[in-house]
Amino acid sequence: MGRFVSKVVKRKKGWHVLSEEGKNLGGPYSTEGEANKRLQQVEFFKHKKGFEVKRIVKEILDVVNGLTK
Repeated sequence: MGRFVSKVVKRKKGWHVLSEEGKNLGGPYSTEGEANKRLQQVEFFKHKKGFEVKRIVKEILDVVNGLTK
């Protein structure tokens, strides 16, 4: 699937943050700036989650490698 892509779009009731599948991730917001701030929050937590998974996998591999030595 690759990199996550979210976007900010204007609709009748205001600005919305949408995922690449079109799922609403936030909104409506009265300004585009508020929606962009939410988009930054969403992206931050996506990357944080990816980092945490990588860290946990590394720890597991370190334990497994320690057991096989």
